[in-house]
Order: sequence, then C-alpha cells, then structure tokens
Amino acid sequence: ERTGTACAPVCELEEIGVDGERSTAVFRLLQEALTNVARHAAARRVDVTLTVPQEMLILVVRDDGRGIVGRGGSGMIRLLIVDDHVLMREGLKQIISHVDDMEVVSEAGTGPEALERARSCACDVVLLDIAMPGRGGVDVLKQLKSDNPGVAVLMLSMYPESKYPVQCLEAGASGYLTKDSVTEELVRAIRL
Repeated sequence: ERTGTACAPVCELEEIGVDGERSTAVFRLLQEALTNVARHAAARRVDVTLTVPQEMLILVVRDDGRGIVGRGGSGMIRLLIVDDHVLMREGLKQIISHVDDMEVVSEAGTGPEALERARSCACDVVLLDIAMPGRGGVDVLKQLKSDNPGVAVLMLSMYPESKYPVQCLEAGASGYLTKDSVTEELVRAIRL
C-alpha cells in the first residue's frame, strides 16, 4: 500500500500447516523480497505464491518490474560461479550455456578466489555455495556485497533448513536455492 504496488495475499500460513519457526522464516523471506521489489524493481504488481510440495516450502515472488540488465545495456547476464566442487561448477556452466541471455564470465573454488574474481570480471550475478572450506559462503557474501553492492548474489546450498535462507538474505543475498532445485528454478532466480 505504501509503495502503490498491487499485491494480494495468496493464503494464510496456518491454512497449509506451517509451524511457528517456519512461519517466521517465511515472513522474513517475504518481507525481504518485497522490500527489494519496492527499492529496486519499480514494479506495479507483485504475485506471491506459497506451495508445500512433499514437505518443502516454496515461496515465489514475481513482479512486473525491471530485472537485472547486463552491464553495458546488452541484456546479457554475466555470471560468476563459486563452488568448491569442480563437478558442481561444470554442471552449472552446462546449464547456463543453454540460456540465451546468460554467460559465465568466471568461476572460483574458494572464498578468497571469489572475491578476487568478482573484482576483476565485471559480473552481474554471483552463484555462491554456502558451504565452502575455509572462509564460508555467508562471510564471502558479506564481503562481496561490501565490495560490489550492485552485484546480485544467489546462494546455493544443500541445506533446506529455514535458518540459512534468512541468514543469507539478511547478509545481502538476492535469493537462496537448494541444490536439488530444478533447472527452471535456477534460471528464474538468476533473472530475478
């Protein structure tokens, strides 16, 4: 109401059986997402969908505002992939290679390497693993956002627990996906 953006609630969390801890996490995730829409998207409408397939919660926030535009106005989204597992990086590069408006411009296997590459590669989005040896993903996220405030950071994790997405979003992440997400969810999250 305050921003003039149309948004209608989809359902009450009690209607779909969400416990108190998850209810709070969902509220905080939604609050952060809507704040980002209000600050950055210039949207006129926001659609929020909450589903609970197979004991998971999926919160999707879509808006009709502007998305990420590649540097130089090309429309190409430039990605930095950060994961300590080579196989994971290769798989992500393979997925991205089939998406017309995205390109992988660099990759890193450690936190310090990620920070150095982010400074030198002019990326728009960083796909960042939350659990890496040495300096963990959340610490790297905080430094990335401090050094490169305009870069979107999408956290990738094998942890579905509700505390991690909230922690990442509070630290500046643009989104959080578990590594068992389908390809379409990854591509959609990068574009948001």
